[in-house]
Amino acid sequence: MRDRQEAERRADMLRYQIEEIDAAAPQPGEDDELGQRRTLLANAEKLSTLAETAYQALYGSAESALDQLRTAEGAVDELARYDTSIGSDLDLLREAVVNTEELALGAPVP
Repeated sequence: MRDRQEAERRADMLRYQIEEIDAAAPQPGEDDELGQRRTLLANAEKLSTLAETAYQALYGSAESALDQLRTAEGAVDELARYDTSIGSDLDLLREAVVNTEELALGAPVP
């Protein structure tokens, strides 16, 4: 008799849990998305610090990567006037400048 009561209690608990899961209406992949959100929120301060460091390195200081790329672009542009074989290198460098500007400004890089 005691085993039967325990089985009924367990069945009631399982029915309740099933109803709760159904009411939550979980979607496929939702666990992963929620896990990613939890990771972002748990590391918000670190992410903010890292984003600021990256921004400063790319764009925000006198010796930023963007400034250095622009300097290199100017030099390679002048070199290309004398040596046309480096035209494709200049194109790559210009693309790097544009991508870095977009990245620094928060725009999606193509």
